[in-house]
Amino acid sequence: MHDPERQDSAGKSLGSPAFRVPADHMKFTIVAELGSAKRPGPTAAPPFIRSKTMLNVKIVSLALATTTLVSFLLCIAYGLVTPERLHMHTLLEQVLPGFKWLTWQGFAIGFVESFLWGAYAGLVYVPIYNFFARRFAR
Repeated sequence: MHDPERQDSAGKSLGSPAFRVPADHMKFTIVAELGSAKRPGPTAAPPFIRSKTMLNVKIVSLALATTTLVSFLLCIAYGLVTPERLHMHTLLEQVLPGFKWLTWQGFAIGFVESFLWGAYAGLVYVPIYNFFARRFAR
């Protein structure tokens, strides 16, 4: 009986029938490759307390700085579309030194200071979080 040359699903030749790998060997190879994958055992730590939960200072600080900056811009936009009795410009003037409502200089100072407050929050928060994450991962 004549066996044509075997091909895989992509149409590539698997070789002539005389040089075929026995089916038992191929099963062993596939099982060995699947079995070599590392699976978390019952003694593995849950994912939320592994050391991979450490936060990156740069990423979190940038994210918080951008969040406070967007919040500042939203506060300014809110103040421009609502009546003065609903404004929060007095709070912004207290929290952001040098900020004056509806001046270009005040806007620029508030823009920079709000970004810096967010970065500061990230720089303080991340080391504290990482300390406790390491401590409780044991």
